[in-house]
Amino acid sequence: MFSTEDNPVQTIEYNITLEQFLDFNRSVAEENYHAQKKKSVVMGCIEVIVGLLFIVVLLTQKSMVDHLNLFLILGALLMFFGAYSIIFYKVVFPKQLTSSATKQYQKSDYLRGNILVKFYNDRLFEQSGSYSDTINWEDTEGFRETPTLLQVILKDTRCILIPKTQVLSQVNELKELFQKLSEAYNLPYKKVQV
Repeated sequence: MFSTEDNPVQTIEYNITLEQFLDFNRSVAEENYHAQKKKSVVMGCIEVIVGLLFIVVLLTQKSMVDHLNLFLILGALLMFFGAYSIIFYKVVFPKQLTSSATKQYQKSDYLRGNILVKFYNDRLFEQSGSYSDTINWEDTEGFRETPTLLQVILKDTRCILIPKTQVLSQVNELKELFQKLSEAYNLPYKKVQV
């Protein structure tokens, strides 16, 4: 395995902008909610079609239906909820995600501060403002790469975000280091195209 030493293999220093943090949140949401998004659209389409058929049948048989207005309202509601399901992940969810992530970013001194990360063969050290931590590679969940970010996935759903634009000259070296560490510690290295 690797030896432990005090000289870092790689050192980076960077800042995370709000847009980069939003990009991270969008990529995680896209990856995690892709199946739910499809299901929501399919169910929404079914609800709209059933609601429309319900209204058409009611209107063609209106002389035989008691409380026609109530049933028309129920059919319209079914169509409304179906339409909402169809547009939720395209319109509503992105706005909610942006609002929530923006609030999280604005409250976090860590995210808005200057971040220093030192990579060693057996651990990493991170510091931002008064916060600092040392994490052994065995205690991480792996690595993730998107078109704009490199990420070290930690336990407790935490992640060290490294915007590629902030460390342009070191991106390839970091990717190589992460792949070596991935093999050495049996950690996943996932490339995500979102």
